[in-house]
Amino acid sequence: MAIAFRSAGARLKADTGLSGPNQSVALPAGHVSGDYLLLFVLTDDNTNTAADPAGWTRLAYLTTTGTAAQSPYYAPPRLKVYTRVDNGSLGATVALTFSTALWPAGSPWVIAFTVAYSGTDPAAPLERWNWISTTSTAGAQAAPALTTTNANDWLVTFRAASAFADTSFTDSVGTDVERVDDNDGFGELSLALYDSNAALAAGAQTVRTTTAGRPTDYGSISISLALKPPAPVGSTTAGAGEGDVTATAYAPTVQAQDGPWALCNGGLPDYQVAIDWDGLPGPLNSNPDFENPGGWTAYNGATFARSQVRAYSGVWSGLLTTGAGGGPHIESDKTPVVAGRLYRASGRVWAESPFPAGVGFSVNFYDAGGGYLTTFSNFFVPPVGAWQYADGFFPAPAGAALAGILLDTSGTPGAGLRIWGDGIRLDDWNALSDPAQVVGQGEDVTDDIVSDISLTYGRDQARQLAPAAVGTASFTLNNVTRRYSPENTASPLSGNLDPARTMRALVTWGGLTYPLFRGRIDDFTVKADFGDRTVDLTFLDRMNDLAGKNLSTGVYASMRTGTLVNTVLDEAGWTGGRDIDLGATVVRYWWADGTDALSAVNDLVKSEGPPAVAYVAPDGTFVFRDRHHRMLRQNSRTSTATFHAGTLGDCTPDGVPEGALSIARPFVYAHGWKDIVNAVTFDVPSRAPTATVQQVWQDTSTYTLGIGQSLDLTVSSSDPFMNAITPVVGTDITVSGPGVLSVLLSRTSGVSAKLTLQAVGGTVTVSSVQVRAQLLSVQQTYRVSMQDPGSITRHGERAYPSDAPWAGPQDAQAIASTVLLHYAERRPTVQIRLVSSDPAHFVQVLKRTVSDRVRIVNDEMGLADDFFVERVTHQVQRTGTTGRPPVHSVVLGCEKDLDVNPNPFTFDKRGAGFDQGVFDPLQADDASQVFIFDDPVQGQFDLGEFGT
Repeated sequence: MAIAFRSAGARLKADTGLSGPNQSVALPAGHVSGDYLLLFVLTDDNTNTAADPAGWTRLAYLTTTGTAAQSPYYAPPRLKVYTRVDNGSLGATVALTFSTALWPAGSPWVIAFTVAYSGTDPAAPLERWNWISTTSTAGAQAAPALTTTNANDWLVTFRAASAFADTSFTDSVGTDVERVDDNDGFGELSLALYDSNAALAAGAQTVRTTTAGRPTDYGSISISLALKPPAPVGSTTAGAGEGDVTATAYAPTVQAQDGPWALCNGGLPDYQVAIDWDGLPGPLNSNPDFENPGGWTAYNGATFARSQVRAYSGVWSGLLTTGAGGGPHIESDKTPVVAGRLYRASGRVWAESPFPAGVGFSVNFYDAGGGYLTTFSNFFVPPVGAWQYADGFFPAPAGAALAGILLDTSGTPGAGLRIWGDGIRLDDWNALSDPAQVVGQGEDVTDDIVSDISLTYGRDQARQLAPAAVGTASFTLNNVTRRYSPENTASPLSGNLDPARTMRALVTWGGLTYPLFRGRIDDFTVKADFGDRTVDLTFLDRMNDLAGKNLSTGVYASMRTGTLVNTVLDEAGWTGGRDIDLGATVVRYWWADGTDALSAVNDLVKSEGPPAVAYVAPDGTFVFRDRHHRMLRQNSRTSTATFHAGTLGDCTPDGVPEGALSIARPFVYAHGWKDIVNAVTFDVPSRAPTATVQQVWQDTSTYTLGIGQSLDLTVSSSDPFMNAITPVVGTDITVSGPGVLSVLLSRTSGVSAKLTLQAVGGTVTVSSVQVRAQLLSVQQTYRVSMQDPGSITRHGERAYPSDAPWAGPQDAQAIASTVLLHYAERRPTVQIRLVSSDPAHFVQVLKRTVSDRVRIVNDEMGLADDFFVERVTHQVQRTGTTGRPPVHSVVLGCEKDLDVNPNPFTFDKRGAGFDQGVFDPLQADDASQVFIFDDPVQGQFDLGEFGT
């Protein structure tokens, strides 16, 4: 079916200050189910829609630069564009709500209209779009050019302008047809819409230039949109084919099968990869996701708390509870802004009950001294029991130097109402509104990728004993234009082609967005040969950021491993999301000095014991899972999917039952002797503070300080210390001279600290200085040693290759028991490959992650067991092939689950516990499944052996 213009609806032209906030826009005459609908809403820069219309997707919110002003009058245009596919039950109008504020807060004029096109792809009608804005007053303005990849696209061009008087437009291309040319009737806003009125060949389209009949005094906005027809009948989907093993990722040969994805739920997946070459800033306010304490204050009777009851991302959100007064809200700490620039306030809210007043995101603007200037707000009525996204765009007024973003309420909602917020952020929209900026921050490089895209995260092997690996990614870019050549000063990226730039990759499908990777450029290799003009890029995820952060901390007492992982992240300045388990191991004393943050995390993971793991998820969230997480999390307790491979002699397709999820070739099974562990030994030092303070450091050098001069000395000790006393002159410091010595000790515990001495009021000579504290010395070393004699007889002694540096004796014993239970006998690993051959398989490709339990059936091998995912490797092929879906495969490195007896009181049977462990650690260590003795709170029955 070819694309065709259906009709345009009658224009809404209103002064909402007179006619009220609630308006409606006519839908196009004759619109039917399946039509692609566009809604254009044009105002000046002083007013806005109060909320997006229900059921419509906002494609763009655009404005020209500059700030509206009353005198001299200046009102740049503001445009919102919405899209949707007609579902056959839309009626005749679209309801809109506008601000009714009067000048100078807003000039409430609006012109809006809808347009319908038939014959577009029902799953993905819009191939691509682009826009430009200008403050130029010239009548002629070129719309942005598009490079289409589909044959038979239609090109749609829209122009909006704001001027002292109405104007009409003409188009430069004779084949185009003008569909709309109108104004608001108030002498300010004008717009026009054109389309190609014909199918176009794939490739760059002729640039359209629209010309206004008079100067556009306040600037213009132009948009180009490429509408896409359905995929041709007989287009292919990716099927599972043959592959060759290359490490843990495989290069499939694609087969063609009938059944276009365009007709399946979700349409073709849309991959986006972006690199932030210019290092544009993230949100201006700190802690937008509430994953860290601080950064927010409650006002007007509201109370604020961080909450783990629900969160849109990460594990925390912000909870606002209303008081009895008007306008209860929370506000972020003030952040610098620039007068005249446009700022976006955005976020998500979740209401537990109907909210009688509006909720929204406001911005308070302040002068350089913190004096309040004004507030801009965007309120809406939130749904109950669901996350709702909203945003508003506000210009910083004259004199503004600081701003705070608010989770705000309008009116007097009453006391005791609760609303959660997440991702509440203030952005500099002028910096982020470049049309090339996609996927959060970054320039889209998807169309330049000429290789497979490979992405890996999880452990460095498919074993729960293996440590987590830094996630990696790689692909190759086409560099024929020399855009990515660092020495090419003519490149638009000149000066910004540096390593360590951030990259994000994601795929949107079925209305949902799935993150694939977030990290930094590690290697950047340019090839400048006649036959090979490309750039090879490799990336490391944010786990690698921790490797460059050296730590020096105080001593932390009696904390669980999860709390200490959070401490390491805090010390390392981690700003991303966090998903941190509490931890089972309690560390009596912990510190870090002279070690990097990544090593510190890995030591805590080892002290937690298998299957604990730490890694960075594809969306950049730092994940820590403790040794109990597979007993507690639903995706680990029950199988998330069953994957099937048939016998080689089976002639049915793929050799699997109809409707089953199939495993693509190759299937790799490893059954190695090297992975057996049947002897575990831990030497566990026990530290305690000395009964009294004693000298832990001394310097007998002589220092002479002139008046006002300061000296920094490094206090260090071979053992950590606690409760250090700031040196006292006459007791700890020998001084002479007319001046007074000021003494400052940076902290009171740790292995090292900074001592600052300063002469006040005169010269001071220091001839000796000491620091006294309680030393944390080793009082005793316990040896925890366990073996499996039967395994040693069969396989020889195989020692556990790791340690548990922060575990106490009881936790070390629990770790040793678990290791022997899992590894004294064979634990096979497999690598299974899943391919996006249909939507059911694609869901599994996108969703499976570390610690998911899956059932793997291989009839040829006689295998039918549950496995845990330990490592994930994605590979994406054919992202830029017209009319053909990408091939997205994932290799899951999995380890077989242990066969356990659910009764922990089975005696004298391997795997059942008692004689070979701590009453079967997988069941008896679960406090909900064991008897509790001798303790009304939480019995431990002999040093924590039960339900630790």
